[in-house]
Amino acid sequence: MTDPAAVGADRTDDAEDTEMDTTEMDTTEMDTTRMEHLTTDDSGVRAAEAEPGSAAAPLDRPRVRWAGIVWGVAFAAVAAAGLVLVGSPNAYRALVEWVASPSVPALVATALLIVGSLILVAGIAGMLRRGQRRRAAARSASAADRDTADIAVTAERHTA
Repeated sequence: MTDPAAVGADRTDDAEDTEMDTTEMDTTEMDTTRMEHLTTDDSGVRAAEAEPGSAAAPLDRPRVRWAGIVWGVAFAAVAAAGLVLVGSPNAYRALVEWVASPSVPALVATALLIVGSLILVAGIAGMLRRGQRRRAAARSASAADRDTADIAVTAERHTA
């Protein structure tokens, strides 16, 4: 491993060899006609927010991960049922006897119950996600309507 101080000491300063960028910065003014309603006053409040009748657009909220919540609740319920079965000696004995002597109808019923439960949990998560998408679409549509109304009011104010 090398010493960082030694590496810096071995280097020579080649400041004379490098050229400095001397291009001038573009100082033309930016067209701010579209941004006039976004200017802030001394308190940091946007002018559009301060005017009566104009509402600020809602902030996008983080999305709720419904699938994780629903599957977590389902697995927690299975774990709780397992703890109840293991906690009671009679229930544990009945479970061991049932697993030790399986019958075809019981296995088919159990398989159908498990598959149906998985489909049910996935359906619930899908319904919650669909509702979340609809609410987000409705929220963005209402925000777009407000923005369109604000632009119309601003245009009307400037032409009058």
